[in-house]
Amino acid sequence: LAVFGVYILFKRTVLGYEMRAVGFNRDAAETAGINPRKNMALALGLSGGLAGLSGAGEILGYHYRFVANWSAGYGWDGITAAVLGRNNPWGCLLAAIFLGALRAGGNSMSIMAQVPAEMIGVVQGLIVLFVAAPRLIDWLANSGVSYAIWLKKSPKNAIPWLTAAGYGIVGAFYAIGYSVISISIFPLSMMFLLTSIAGLLSFAMTFSRYQTSFAGHFFYVGCWLTAGILVLAYTGSMALALSSLAMCAIGVVVWLLVIALAPKGAGIRGCRP
Repeated sequence: LAVFGVYILFKRTVLGYEMRAVGFNRDAAETAGINPRKNMALALGLSGGLAGLSGAGEILGYHYRFVANWSAGYGWDGITAAVLGRNNPWGCLLAAIFLGALRAGGNSMSIMAQVPAEMIGVVQGLIVLFVAAPRLIDWLANSGVSYAIWLKKSPKNAIPWLTAAGYGIVGAFYAIGYSVISISIFPLSMMFLLTSIAGLLSFAMTFSRYQTSFAGHFFYVGCWLTAGILVLAYTGSMALALSSLAMCAIGVVVWLLVIALAPKGAGIRGCRP
């Protein structure tokens, strides 16, 4: 009902039109005679009211009393849903269902596949990062950054590059989680810690202009392979070993695509300036 009501407000009323105009360009809306402060205050009030309704449903319908820290950061999920849904009411609904499924499956994922539940937060952060990436790329391209210009001109070729950057940073958080849960086995914990550091270096090296940087990327892939072998040797956990080997295989595929598709001289292939 809230989604339908907000959709009608935004698309079928003068007030909704004014709110959208202020959101797109405050100065232009003010020039057209729209009061931006009034509309911003109304938007904040409506947002707070809807958030209060959702919180009231949780407190009155589930806990039956006020419980400190009951929300577990659901407000941040709301921001992520708004970004992922492109501020469209129906898009936000689908994004909220997706994020809810991630949270609901987080505990089961942690128990069954031994994947740290904190990965949910990492995934949400990456969603915001990649949704905001087009605007960042436009700004960098307008500033004359060669990588951004290449990304803007060749979006198909840029997909493996962006995937490689995401692979590096996601794998780094993934590995540090495994390092923590395997702290009782020192060699295995240190191997995952090394893998996490290699992932961060791989992410940074994605922006390097030098061909030698690819040695660092494949060192990161090798760390995942070594970690998978050590898991089998020390614990015999097939789930954890297969996860590590899957990360290794994904890394090989991603970087082979990057090398094959990146045009020579674009910076990503590694020509010296």
